[in-house]
Amino acid sequence: MRIFEACGANIGDLGKQRGHRVLNVRGKGDKTVLVPLPSALARAIEHAVEDRQQGPILR
Repeated sequence: MRIFEACGANIGDLGKQRGHRVLNVRGKGDKTVLVPLPSALARAIEHAVEDRQQGPILR
């Protein structure tokens, strides 16, 4: 994942698939890719998001 992809991710891009946390990422060429998140990163994102329902993951 590129830094501009991570910085551009919104809370609405988060999801679950087969019991794993995933992030829908828009990258180069406006391609969309579903990226599985390691458990440590998923926990960090949950902490960053807290109770917010929308907006960017990273402020």
